[in-house]
Amino acid sequence: MRWLTIRGARALHLEKEIGSVEKGKRAELLSWTSTILKQTPYYNIYSDLVYATKAADVRTVIVEGRVIMRDPGF
Repeated sequence: MRWLTIRGARALHLEKEIGSVEKGKRAELLSWTSTILKQTPYYNIYSDLVYATKAADVRTVIVEGRVIMRDPGF
């Protein structure tokens, strides 16, 4: 998973701004539903996120502390 986070940030020379969750760094967080049939059984959670998750599965998106999209049930 590091190649998606801190190593990716290093490759872009942005490791001081992004790449890990810590105070002072920019972050994007999202929540999604994984209870739908197309995402079970779980063989590899990262592969499921990349290959099986669709836009309609995303429930809440937070970018730099601002809620961009909120699931009414959140």
